[in-house]
Amino acid sequence: MKPKLKTASAILLSFAFLGGCSYSENENDIVSASFYPMYLLAKEITKDTDINVKNIASPQTGCLHDYQLTTGNVRLLNESDVLIINGGGMEDTFIESASQNADVKIIDTSSHIESTSEEETNHDHHEHDHEEHDHGHEGHNHGENAHYWMDIHYAVMQAEEICHGLSEIYPEYSEVFQNNFNNFSAQCEKLEEEYDFYINETINAISFNEAFEFLCEHSNMNVVSSFEIDENFTPSARELAETIDTAAAENVSLIVTADDAGKSYADLMSRELNVPVAVLDPMTYIHDDNTSYIELMSKNLETIKEVFENDKP
Repeated sequence: MKPKLKTASAILLSFAFLGGCSYSENENDIVSASFYPMYLLAKEITKDTDINVKNIASPQTGCLHDYQLTTGNVRLLNESDVLIINGGGMEDTFIESASQNADVKIIDTSSHIESTSEEETNHDHHEHDHEEHDHGHEGHNHGENAHYWMDIHYAVMQAEEICHGLSEIYPEYSEVFQNNFNNFSAQCEKLEEEYDFYINETINAISFNEAFEFLCEHSNMNVVSSFEIDENFTPSARELAETIDTAAAENVSLIVTADDAGKSYADLMSRELNVPVAVLDPMTYIHDDNTSYIELMSKNLETIKEVFENDKP
């Protein structure tokens, strides 16, 4: 009989009952991250420990939309002692497969983000209920978009969840985990101080990767239209024409895209609107093993900073 599916939140709650037990007695413990953004954050927290974090999804996967687990992925999931996920519904297939492994402990890094987002949404609607927008991004409402790691604040929250979860499982490293989290949080705060966009007037943008909605919003940009280009969707000529009309009416001054299938559409729209394209990194494609979250986010913020500076009258 197939084991009953365990949700990430249910498994995460089990940490409360672990007490002081250590699961690191087995030197072959496997700590896995669902895909590259979670791998980057987990690597930050596990520095200076003997824990070897493994990335499950294939190197060129990108986001996990409609991702099909390979035989190797399933094998690693079945062997994993800990699985670190982004959450927000992004890893449903991972959780279902991991449910076959009765001993796996799942750390859902978004366990507190959704409630925080809901509180912010309610607050924003209360403060700005006189203001309506057609583009549907008011009040930080991203619908089913779960690319949390692209907002520095959320990335820090996710790293903290990893810190707490791993500390429950490997208490002998809890102090190291906490120090690593403190260092990561401080680096993120420094980044925000260095790239302070909030003194600038908000600009409107079009995104050809929904991951950038979080980064744009965090960087004081308003995404009026967003496309997720993949094998299941490409915008029609009519949709592009309508978006161009909307962009002209909304005074769009930036188009953001990853260096992927969306870039050709971004370049086309850039020529039509005579606005610049910012090529950003969604952090979903594997880089050199020495690459860090801070390094990749810093490059993104530097690109946005240049756009803001060039946009000044």
